[in-house]
Amino acid sequence: ITFCILLFAFSRFISIRRHLFIPLFIQIICDGIVAISTSSAKYSYRYKEVALIILASSVLPTVITLALLKAVNGKFRVRIYSLLAISVCLSIYSIIKIFNDKGRVNKKLCSLHLKTSLPLMPHSISSALSGQADKLIITHYMGAVALAKYAVVHSLGVGLQFAVGAVGFALGPWIIRRLDKKEYNEVSALVGLLLSAFSALSLFVVALAPEAMRILAPREYLDAFPALLPIAISTPLTLLSSVITVCLVHFGKGKGTATSSVAGALFGLLLNFTLIPKLGYLGAGLSLFASQLISVVIGLYALLQTIPEKTISSPHVIKNLVLTGTVGLVFFFLFNSLAFRVLLMIIPAIMLLNVFYGLKKIILE
Repeated sequence: ITFCILLFAFSRFISIRRHLFIPLFIQIICDGIVAISTSSAKYSYRYKEVALIILASSVLPTVITLALLKAVNGKFRVRIYSLLAISVCLSIYSIIKIFNDKGRVNKKLCSLHLKTSLPLMPHSISSALSGQADKLIITHYMGAVALAKYAVVHSLGVGLQFAVGAVGFALGPWIIRRLDKKEYNEVSALVGLLLSAFSALSLFVVALAPEAMRILAPREYLDAFPALLPIAISTPLTLLSSVITVCLVHFGKGKGTATSSVAGALFGLLLNFTLIPKLGYLGAGLSLFASQLISVVIGLYALLQTIPEKTISSPHVIKNLVLTGTVGLVFFFLFNSLAFRVLLMIIPAIMLLNVFYGLKKIILE
């Protein structure tokens, strides 16, 4: 509600028509209901259900948007109403799951959800701000058509977020058990492997994105392609942020999570205002990546103050970011050379093979 009020107050600056706040308000309410249902599934260890909800909320709006853009000229309205449609459908499903067979709300679940959510409110608000600021500023400086183009590229770039969310939900209880037993090396080893896996998958996204956009979207949407690389390689950082949040909240250090999230969001907002007018789509992508990076760095520092032992290897993080960024840049400059990009995909393929070997070793041990 507060978010809607702020958007309404600044609607003239960000060039959003005020009648569009009605679907936005409905979507926020629906997303809140879905969040409660997702927490219920996590609390009951129904991770398949969590994964399906995240998959539906992440992938279906993009698929529907691309299909409608091919069929009609709704531009940014197509994106708005496709997001709303998925949110409403998921909220209806979630309402059914929230109520038990007797038609009563699971009070224990609601109490747990409230208890764990309140300390993370600054984290949640700053994450929402960070996720929407680039779109709002692009709308102001570049117009609604530019927003539609950027939304498609952004959706492709963050296409792995549903997997990150699912892994985060599944990994949380395991990490907590390892932390309680002070088995920090086990946490570090598994997180390192997952970081490498998502770095490799991000490279596959960058390598294949030009063809995906040429097939699924109008040709003029390629104008926003420069934003794809920094958005895609921010996916591993999202995973790290999720792990750091679990660790800090478990040890009662919610302030560390809030500080890292708020600092990252504010830094990203500043960069959006600075870079988007000068660099356009690329500036938006770089701002998002920098925001995630700052948040992870501050979160890692807070984690080291809480747990002196390594739970996340900083050298491994740096190595993965450098490798992913370098190979991603090569893919980016080979935009018109599919054969060379396919040949170079051997690099992320080798990274994934190493991950599978490492996971097999951990399971056997």
